[in-house]
Amino acid sequence: MNEQNPVIGVPLLKAKKKTMETIGLVMYYHNRLVYEVNKEEADFIDIANGYGKNNLIFLTENPEEDLKETNSEAVSKYVVKINNITRTLEFSNINNTPQLTIKIEGIGMIEKGFKDTGQTSNKVNANVIEDIENRCNIIIKTKIAKNLEEIMKGAYVDFMNLYRMTSYKNRKLWLTYTNREDQFIQDLQYTIEVDLKMQ
Repeated sequence: MNEQNPVIGVPLLKAKKKTMETIGLVMYYHNRLVYEVNKEEADFIDIANGYGKNNLIFLTENPEEDLKETNSEAVSKYVVKINNITRTLEFSNINNTPQLTIKIEGIGMIEKGFKDTGQTSNKVNANVIEDIENRCNIIIKTKIAKNLEEIMKGAYVDFMNLYRMTSYKNRKLWLTYTNREDQFIQDLQYTIEVDLKMQ
């Protein structure tokens, strides 16, 4: 159900033996195909929209490698599964410029790479977990910002339906941009805050 959203995301599926595998996402704007992304980008679009439950985040041996597109479970030191995620959007209008704060909060679980065996101190374990949380937060924030820049601001595809959302979240802002969705997207300034904690 699209809830009257002008941009609709539809998963791209591929048959794999007796199951279906998601390989990406296509976006339609008023029933016209306008954009396509791969599976990894689709996962972070889901997270930006508050639907990232069960998505996996792969952390490599080297934190600088975490943001590369080729990361998979095979080359990952840690694999984190998102168990719960919530998204909050706060709109404001500062100096006639639309401002958006995206707050992503969630709970994750380390699926691979870390086991509390009781052989190391609680402080060492806490430091490792804190490092994993920080790295996950950086990845989520960076990937969402990349999607906002490339898809929303670059291709003018409002995949989060933010313009429509202002009609009930910040009516004054919506009225300022009536029938000027592209201008709204162009003018939009955003901040992303991510707080993913490990269970």
